[in-house]
Amino acid sequence: MGEIISGSPDLCDLPGDDLVKYFSDIYAPKTYDHQFRFASFPDPDPDSQEALVRPFEPAEVWAKLRKAPQTASGPDLVPFGTLKSKDPNGLILCVLFRRILQFGGVPDSFKKANIVLAFKAGERSDISNWRPIALLNTVGKIFSSCFATRLNSWRN
Repeated sequence: MGEIISGSPDLCDLPGDDLVKYFSDIYAPKTYDHQFRFASFPDPDPDSQEALVRPFEPAEVWAKLRKAPQTASGPDLVPFGTLKSKDPNGLILCVLFRRILQFGGVPDSFKKANIVLAFKAGERSDISNWRPIALLNTVGKIFSSCFATRLNSWRN
């Protein structure tokens, strides 16, 4: 991952049409057993549900932002370092995250990614030696991390 951020990129020079076909085939929807049933769980009590949707606190957001690695940014082009320096206590992101919970949906921008191909090993001309890496929206990653912590606590 460090090379995506700092080193010179190892660009794939294979024909675009070949790449699209190869990865479309690999990631094509799979058939599945329609008879499969998920385990049933009791409905959570209202108090535990409240823990999932209570307003975020700045300390909760800052704890995630502070530990965020310096990875490549996605479509928003906002590095974690910029967020840390411009929102040093997580107050701005906290307001945004509270609005997301209030309105019950994440912004469409959180659902977008830039895809880069990372070369693994072997022959560069072999498409199977390249791996797609999704570079996600930085703010969306922080929100997801905050919410995942809540889900894990709620689950236990």
